[in-house]
Amino acid sequence: ALYCYNIAVLYVHQLKYKQAEPYYVEAADVYGKVAGKESEDYIAVCLDLASLYKSQSQYVKAEEIYTRMLRI
Repeated sequence: ALYCYNIAVLYVHQLKYKQAEPYYVEAADVYGKVAGKESEDYIAVCLDLASLYKSQSQYVKAEEIYTRMLRI
């Protein structure tokens, strides 16, 4: 999961948002299954994914994640 996250961050720094998205999603899936959906790693990746969506004007997707994180 950490490698997926690092690749996603690398793509974001290069402004390659479309390429970053699947790596964030994969990292979130793995952290959610391994560490649990209340873990700091899972939450951090999800918040980064929401920020990615926000930066692409995908506000509905971003809001869904932010709302889900509020429930944790």
